[in-house]
Amino acid sequence: MRVQEGKAEAFTVKDHIGELNKKYYPPTSKEEVWRLEKIGKDGAFHNKLNKANV
Repeated sequence: MRVQEGKAEAFTVKDHIGELNKKYYPPTSKEEVWRLEKIGKDGAFHNKLNKANV
């Protein structure tokens, strides 16, 4: 048995990287605060709002 090279047409690999951290519009009242626009997860605003129980 001999291994030969193969050739394929170009194709796109679809993945779901970053989908868990997606921000949705409009946000619901049950969403975590970092899912709001302009607030990064574990960022300064996120930490301050969590400390204030927002």
